[in-house]
Amino acid sequence: TAPMIPMATLPGITPPKFSGAKNEDVFTFCVNMQRYLTLFQLPDEQAMIIMAMHLSGVAGKWFNSKYPPGCDPTTAKAVLEELHNTFNKTIDRTQLRYRFHNLVQKGSVTDYGREFIHLMGVLNISDNPQVIFQFINGLKRETKSQLAMTEFHTVQDAILAATKYDSTMFVRSGFHQSRPKHHDDSAMDVDMIQVKS
Repeated sequence: TAPMIPMATLPGITPPKFSGAKNEDVFTFCVNMQRYLTLFQLPDEQAMIIMAMHLSGVAGKWFNSKYPPGCDPTTAKAVLEELHNTFNKTIDRTQLRYRFHNLVQKGSVTDYGREFIHLMGVLNISDNPQVIFQFINGLKRETKSQLAMTEFHTVQDAILAATKYDSTMFVRSGFHQSRPKHHDDSAMDVDMIQVKS
């Protein structure tokens, strides 16, 4: 193997830093750190020290708890892979939680309810009054006002009630009378069929 490049011969090249903050990209950190370690051909023992010195915040706490001084030796590549997997999931989960708390109905009740339930499952959120209120509050104005005074035990109950109200309003709106003569009936009430399934 080639001899290790003395750090003093490459001024201005410093290891990247990472704290695990939401606005940081763990992928970029891992790629740049691996490039740095490869450039200087640092053995794993020294690489672990370099990484420990340049991780801070929640990332630093994670590293220190996983790899305290005197722990069993491992490779820098394995550590970077585990770091990436850990904080990539954390960032994705944070983004999903933000999306969940800002979710509102833009299309049909069916689409809104399906995404709401999906995100509840992904984020492991159970039914509770606050979550049910959040679902109702994200409905369109007329449907929300109709359901606001009703007590529901589950989000699914609220979805079914909202869908039933919307389908009632759909019929009362006189849509059937205003349809073109050769309108394709097979395209009707897709939302209601999906909710019942």
